[in-house]
Amino acid sequence: MIDFSEIKQQVLQPARFGPVEDHDTTRARLACMNIHHACLALIDFARVQESVPFYTEDFSGVLDGTDLDYQSNLQFIQKRQADTERKTRHVSSNFLFRLADPDNAYALSIMTLYLANGRAEAGVSPLAAADCGEKDVRSA
Repeated sequence: MIDFSEIKQQVLQPARFGPVEDHDTTRARLACMNIHHACLALIDFARVQESVPFYTEDFSGVLDGTDLDYQSNLQFIQKRQADTERKTRHVSSNFLFRLADPDNAYALSIMTLYLANGRAEAGVSPLAAADCGEKDVRSA
């Protein structure tokens, strides 16, 4: 199960703000940001099925207040892929990152979900802003 308080504790360490990060940390941060933004773009552009390799069998998450494990996340992905009507845009901001060790990283961000409005314009009416916490683990 995802532990949002652990992620916040890992990322929001005051001593971690401001110092210039080393090359390995920069590379890890950029890799994690790319995965984070790719997952959102794949949802918005009807290619969510391509995000499956980003998840491991020990995945856990929360969507709309519902706990997700790997299998329920795959079901969500399949359902979303089948929904060909694209009315969302996910916008991520305030990305904070911490490389805990060479194989484990934590990130916090705010995700805003925009929906189509009555004029059928995709992604113009904000629906929700949510805290997004991630733990990324390097795979072999």
